[in-house]
Order: sequence, then C-alpha cells, then structure tokens
Amino acid sequence: MSMDEANMENDEAIANLITALAEQYRKQAGDLEIPANDVRMEIVRKLMLIADSIKGLMKSKSRQLDMEL
Repeated sequence: MSMDEANMENDEAIANLITALAEQYRKQAGDLEIPANDVRMEIVRKLMLIADSIKGLMKSKSRQLDMEL
C-alpha cells in the first residue's frame, strides 16, 4: 500500500467517524430525556478526542517523512 493510499484510508476513516458522531448528535439532540447541555458536552469531548487523534496522526506522518528523506 502506498503512502497516498494509506492517507486516503485514514481520511476516509476520519470522515466516517465524524459522520457517525453527527448522526449520534442528531439522535441525542432530539431525545428530550437527555439534557441538551449533556449532549453538547459529550459531542465536544468526542470531537476533542478526534482532533487529538488527527494531530497525532499528522505528527506521526511528519516524522515518517523526515526519516524517509
């Protein structure tokens, strides 16, 4: 698998994860039993985890490129 293919797979996985999170938000936002702020805070927490994962992935790829040069 080439680096471009791996990057595309990573990008697609990230997009799928964000899509799933958006669907979860839509469902939970409509649930009157769950306080809206709890739903928002949980989504923000998950988005922060995704952002941290993306940052880690970018740093890892950067290090790999440095080693290959």
